[in-house]
Amino acid sequence: MPLFRFALAVTMIAACKPAADEPTTATAAANATHAGQAFSDAPAVEIAALLADPVAYQGKTVRLSGDVIAMCHHKRDWFALVPEGKRDTNVRVLTGPVFQVPEDAIGRSASAEGTVDVVEISERVARHFAETHQLGDAKRIDGPVQQVVVRATGAAFN
Repeated sequence: MPLFRFALAVTMIAACKPAADEPTTATAAANATHAGQAFSDAPAVEIAALLADPVAYQGKTVRLSGDVIAMCHHKRDWFALVPEGKRDTNVRVLTGPVFQVPEDAIGRSASAEGTVDVVEISERVARHFAETHQLGDAKRIDGPVQQVVVRATGAAFN
């Protein structure tokens, strides 16, 4: 009898799934992941504009959008956003301790909301980002580096 109930349950679950060629509006929503707090009405800022004048945005809450090209696989507490199709400029989005970056974030588009900060990272850490995560050119690093970061309260990954 337990085997029959198991088979019946599997059959019912399979019957609830749409056919492979049947489009669903929930597909995109099912693949989207929101982590952290819900977005507020923070202004959307282009990554290029933020990097061109980070001091103008320092301490302000903004929303950025772009492609995820790197992340911390160890703690999953940051990811790097680039403007769509560009790898030469990036902003690191710090997520810990508020939320963890989804394991499959690299290659997805994302939006992040948080407070802009300009931090100094050591030469050793900058080289780690360049060599391990391809964020920058390790050959051009010769001391501490100023880096624009967003301390995120929430992010959506598509």
